[in-house]
Amino acid sequence: MRKHPEDALVTVNVLLIIFLITCIQDCHGVRYRAFVVPQEVRSGRNATLECQVDTWPKPLYSLAWWKDGAQFYRVAVTKSYHQVEVTAHPLSSSNINFAKLFPLPDVKVKVGLRMGEVILQDVGVAASGMYTCEVVTDFPTFSQNLLSSNLTVVEPPPTRPIISGFKGRYYPGEVLAPNCTVLRTHPIPSISWFVNGKQVSGDIIEVRANPDLTLTVVNRLMLRLHKHHFQDGLFNLTCGALVGDSLWSATSITARHAHPHRPKDVHLNSIFDHHERSKLDGSRGINSVDKELSRPYQRLHSGGSQLQVSTWKGCYIWATIVMSLTSLRW
Repeated sequence: MRKHPEDALVTVNVLLIIFLITCIQDCHGVRYRAFVVPQEVRSGRNATLECQVDTWPKPLYSLAWWKDGAQFYRVAVTKSYHQVEVTAHPLSSSNINFAKLFPLPDVKVKVGLRMGEVILQDVGVAASGMYTCEVVTDFPTFSQNLLSSNLTVVEPPPTRPIISGFKGRYYPGEVLAPNCTVLRTHPIPSISWFVNGKQVSGDIIEVRANPDLTLTVVNRLMLRLHKHHFQDGLFNLTCGALVGDSLWSATSITARHAHPHRPKDVHLNSIFDHHERSKLDGSRGINSVDKELSRPYQRLHSGGSQLQVSTWKGCYIWATIVMSLTSLRW
């Protein structure tokens, strides 16, 4: 059986009516005119949160702010479930008087000039977290609408990054293994290493939580040095820390190319080196060096010979004297 176009149009209209009825009963009907949660706030400053909405078809029943699941601000626009109309516009300043604040650990909250506006005063690290604006429409639906955003309090470190485990001189082939420590900061910083301005990768080896909720982070670099790292006998090492999106600090130090130690005294190895060099440059050989080194021994040996000759001469003189005295007696 073939359907007429009019029947199809009637079916579409019926479905549209059903959809509208369902939407009127169940649709949230909330439009956020302003939702503001700063992503980052420097510690010690204020942070303003805003949640401004339009509701349809029913008026606003309540608006609340939550931090990490704990409610700290609430405005009840209507006083009872059966009151459909309100005495003032939901967004007017007269409704601010209905705002209630609830204690929030380590966070100071002040009611703003408009409904849905709160001010976090003199924020510290404890103010960091997920902030949610909850909007509930009035009777009969009491539909709930949630919108959330994260706020991070940036605590700058008290000092520049500290580099430790670093020597003033290095040989090519040595392993460079310094630590970079960033003290008492929030959030966890992004630590970067640079050798002669070129970035190299390190690894976080420790993250220590402090009583004031800040963090101390230690990052280590492991790098084998080569000749190309030394420029005019020097190389530069930099550790930089990025806290949040824009807070950057860095520390740089310089090391030198270490040279082999050349002692002034002549050792046996240097003798052999001299002998090998003499074959190449025609200088005097190891025999001449041996003669130089053996002179003290030769002097001692010659001195011993002279002492022995002197002893025999003395004995001969005494023997002659004794024999002369004997002949005279006889």
